[in-house]
Amino acid sequence: MRALVARLLNDAGARVSEAAGADEALAQVGQAVPHVLVSDIGLAKRDGYQLMRALRAGFQVYLGKPVDAQALSAAAGRLGRPLVSEPAGEPVQRPD
Repeated sequence: MRALVARLLNDAGARVSEAAGADEALAQVGQAVPHVLVSDIGLAKRDGYQLMRALRAGFQVYLGKPVDAQALSAAAGRLGRPLVSEPAGEPVQRPD
């Protein structure tokens, strides 16, 4: 599923970083804060809810499986933010 979502976002022009789990995602966010984060709820060790709590973030859009390319694109567009990450230290838009 992760590879499919990454491919869909890449095809839409996004710069994508993948993580195999919540701990890896947290480490990556420490390096570059993403504008959009896509997470499965059912992760090993820590689930998606725990990941969001650790990031002090919340779910803004929920998409069920199987992921539809148009629905994913539309959801990202509704967030009103670019789909790319900025290098650490660069200004990023934060959710309200």
